Amino acid sequence: MPRTLPAPVIAAIAARHGVITRQQLLSLGASERNIGTWVRRGQLWRLSAGCFAESALWERAAPSLRHTMHVYGIQLISPDVVARGATSAVTWQLPVRSIPDRPQVLRAPNRAHLASASVQRRRLDPGHAVTRRGLTTLTLAHTVVDVAAVASLPDALITVDAALRGGLRLTDLEAALRSRGTFTGWSNAAAAIDAGDPAAESALESLSRGRVIERRLPLPLCNVVIKHQRREARVDKLWVEDGVVGEADGKSKYSKEDAPTVIWKEKRRHEWLEELGLAVPRWGMPEVGDDGAALERRYRKAVATQRAVGFRWPDGVTIEVPRLPGVELPARVLAEVKRLAASGYPISIGDARRRPGGSPALWTPVSA
Repeated sequence: MPRTLPAPVIAAIAARHGVITRQQLLSLGASERNIGTWVRRGQLWRLSAGCFAESALWERAAPSLRHTMHVYGIQLISPDVVARGATSAVTWQLPVRSIPDRPQVLRAPNRAHLASASVQRRRLDPGHAVTRRGLTTLTLAHTVVDVAAVASLPDALITVDAALRGGLRLTDLEAALRSRGTFTGWSNAAAAIDAGDPAAESALESLSRGRVIERRLPLPLCNVVIKHQRREARVDKLWVEDGVVGEADGKSKYSKEDAPTVIWKEKRRHEWLEELGLAVPRWGMPEVGDDGAALERRYRKAVATQRAVGFRWPDGVTIEVPRLPGVELPARVLAEVKRLAASGYPISIGDARRRPGGSPALWTPVSA
């Protein structure tokens, strides 16, 4: 027998997001014996009872795609199921701290249990769900609220920030929160929405700001541009009055083919910032992944250094807060810029272009 699946089966799987049910296979003329043989040979991957994926596709798929395939398979067998929480975020290509082991779904209280999914039973307003790319999932705003309701603040900001950066309006998030009424996790979601900042460009940056908030440190401005004469640098975090620049560095930044060039340019940039009189503590996932204590120590050490030398904002150095097209700046950021400007700091808001990779993309591990 051939070691590849029959062409009609491959075509049917491709037309169904890489997933097919037992009944669909039987309708194509396959027998129960055929199905069993394909599974034993590793040509079909059993996702759940009565649902399969093509093994070759499953093996090369990214974690986010595997998760999407899994929930799509569940919905093929149980069409009433709606993706929720982190699963819904994955279908919207929003980053999350971690992808659940089992798809997170909603189902009406009177419906049966699903062994292959984490089921939350509640009645859903039809306006809170949409069908997107063949998947029934919560709307974007309700997805963000759902994630933020159960996640810690730092983890929630990974998703909230990316959604805002992608153009989701804060008013839409607030409306989605109100429409849910009172529910467990409401205060968590409200806090994350209030702390959201579209300026954050990565999961690590969002997680870092969440740790800053948790540890009651002063809130920095995110991804502002420091300019002096003809040179400029965009920095991850800036505590203006402290004269401290915070840089969140992920391993992936140094894992590309041009890593030596990246390291050299960053070294020169770091030196330039220090020559201006700014302190530049750095951190990565190990410093913020658990509790952020190391981040706090590095920030406080930098502040102590600046106070010891009597830091004053350097002459001729300006600060620009970029405003992405179609993206709202939070009222909190606008108020802080206004306050700093009134205090004599050379700070302004300017229009910025989207940088490649700066909008939400397929989930990638934030441990990198």
